Amino acid sequence: MSQAVYVVSDLHIGADPELDDFSSDEEFDGFIAKIERDRQGSNVELVLLGDVFDLWQIVRAHDKHAKKSDEISLGISTTGEAEKLRQAAERHPKVFEVLRRFLRGDPQRRRLMVVPGNHDHSLVEPSVQQTLHELLGVTDSPSETALHFSFSYDNPTLGIYAEHGNQYDQENNSYKDFEQFGTINECAGYFFVRLFWNRLEHLDAQLDNIYPDRSWEVFLWILRTGHWFLLSPALRFFHQYRSDTRVPKLINVPGVPFFAVATGEKVLPGMPERLLDPSAQSSPYFSADPGVENEYLRLYRDDPKARAEILHLLREKFGQVPELPPPSETITFSYVQPFALEKDPYLAFVERMFTNSPDPQKPGLRSALLEPETYHYVVLGHTHEDKTERIDSVGNATYFNTGSWISRIDSSGNPVFRRSYLAIEQDAAGKVSERLDQFGS
Repeated sequence: MSQAVYVVSDLHIGADPELDDFSSDEEFDGFIAKIERDRQGSNVELVLLGDVFDLWQIVRAHDKHAKKSDEISLGISTTGEAEKLRQAAERHPKVFEVLRRFLRGDPQRRRLMVVPGNHDHSLVEPSVQQTLHELLGVTDSPSETALHFSFSYDNPTLGIYAEHGNQYDQENNSYKDFEQFGTINECAGYFFVRLFWNRLEHLDAQLDNIYPDRSWEVFLWILRTGHWFLLSPALRFFHQYRSDTRVPKLINVPGVPFFAVATGEKVLPGMPERLLDPSAQSSPYFSADPGVENEYLRLYRDDPKARAEILHLLREKFGQVPELPPPSETITFSYVQPFALEKDPYLAFVERMFTNSPDPQKPGLRSALLEPETYHYVVLGHTHEDKTERIDSVGNATYFNTGSWISRIDSSGNPVFRRSYLAIEQDAAGKVSERLDQFGS
């Protein structure tokens, strides 16, 4: 009998209208309907490969509007996380109904595998899993065996191994023990989103969809778009986040100039870090980076809206506006991040799944190595960049990334959708084929 595996990730289904990034309910319905039409009578597995639910961004109104970060509770409870899933089901009833339909349509041949990501990491907890069972109507035999939870998806018959991929985002979303539930075990990204990002995004919904998806480009985004009303809260929220003593680990990005404010930390181009440094009382006023300093001097001189916001920040820090020098005509500022990895770091980690590595930081969820003669497909999500790459060091193997189903914003501020899915199919003769496709294409 023929069989097929379909993999999607990073739907980021939320519940808060100001923070929810998923707007593809109808498209998801169409995607599942196409599977049901095309694979009648076949064994089908649907793998939801992490960050299907954005539980980090289902928050109280108080948290979004908090004046200070220490007003926001960082605690995690099973009852609270279960309630977030219920809120997501209330906002996106079609998605949950579609999944119920998929399971009920042919319960003997259909299987739904849920792999937790970092934004829905609490799905590692059995009581939270039980809530999803209930929301999907999976309570009675035989359909109860059709819904499974696992830290990874492992199918040696079809040669597939899949993880969400957050474990390879070393400084942002790695966990000491991915199986453990609770605040103390959460990754750095959790605290960043709860204390900084949620408070800023509800002021401008486009922020979470910056393309490419790099949260540390927020200050570059403000400069590019001229959304000056965001500058003051962004600086204030970010400073509070960096200063909150409850945060066990702050976000960092190895090798990338970082937009931090503490003495000795590197600065991302575009970040006026000196405005947040109490000890920085003289020129340069905005940044230790000459290009950034000059750009803010130019904006102060030439852009009335930017000038009004910058004046507010200067008065807030110095009590009065210092005598600012004129901008230089020779120092240039680049909006392009002057850093690029020579090799996709996720591909490097995938390669290590097949070979012994001396790297002590290898954070894989599978203790045993993948056998090249058995595994031909390694799948990750998390990055929001759909991708297909041959794993040259392994041989007959391919790395796929399933991308994202949320909208993105291009350099012109226009929404871009790339709703990707991976299909691995085996026909009745045993031949296996694969395709990474865009839904609707």
